[in-house]
Amino acid sequence: MSERRIILTGDNLTIDDINAFLANPEMTVEIAEQAFEKIERSKAFVDSSIDKKVIYGINTGFGPMASHIIAPNELEELQYNLVRSHAVGIGRPIRDDYVLAAMIMRLSSKDTRAFRARLPSNFCR
Repeated sequence: MSERRIILTGDNLTIDDINAFLANPEMTVEIAEQAFEKIERSKAFVDSSIDKKVIYGINTGFGPMASHIIAPNELEELQYNLVRSHAVGIGRPIRDDYVLAAMIMRLSSKDTRAFRARLPSNFCR
């Protein structure tokens, strides 16, 4: 970590990094090139396997619905609904800095396991 940015590699994020980011609104978070390469390899694997294999949570339901195969034309809706189902709750919303910390931790862990992500075409590297 430099004074003004955190570069995520997938295995280098510390609590001190998160605290520094939350304390400094000028600090930025970047994804290292090798992490992008891992993300792209994982996405390519899933894309090439999705029509040939049953992959839990990608082309199946979740939990008790895991044995339900999702039609290819419903896969995007499945993922959208998964995110939406985790976005609901009760009580007061959590603080913005907690949300930012959770987003950074999630982003940092993304390149350590297979997942299917579409990075926007204007996403900066």
